[in-house]
Amino acid sequence: MEKREFKETITECLLEYGFIKKKKYFYLELPEVSLIAFLNSRYGDFVLCYNFSLNKIHDSSERKQGNPFDGYDSILIDTVDAKGDKFLSYKNLKRDELKQDIIERLERYFNPFFKDVENFLVDELDQRRIRNQGDNIILLKKIKEYLKDRLV
Repeated sequence: MEKREFKETITECLLEYGFIKKKKYFYLELPEVSLIAFLNSRYGDFVLCYNFSLNKIHDSSERKQGNPFDGYDSILIDTVDAKGDKFLSYKNLKRDELKQDIIERLERYFNPFFKDVENFLVDELDQRRIRNQGDNIILLKKIKEYLKDRLV
């Protein structure tokens, strides 16, 4: 698969999931949270980065003007290992295989935002205390303060 088809497939998956594309960004407005995603390339890796803001903390005009966000994370899509060998590479996948993989990742990362996002974030903070390594959502100070009464 070529890079262009790879990017088109990612776009197709995000649109099917419910995101709206504006320029290079993808937006998803949910009742409790707003998400903004974009494809990024770092050091030879393709990463789907996303920011989110809790709608209770930021009113809609504030979210539309400056994209305030309360947390962020990224989803590794195409990467090289420590030796420089591709171990998850779009070049080795057929379109259907990539699409299935991306849809599974979108569901794993974004489905928790569709229901009771505050409990999901509290659980995420509790889990971070236990594992304190990789694959964590990064929560910023404002949302930690908002959730502090719910933390044990």
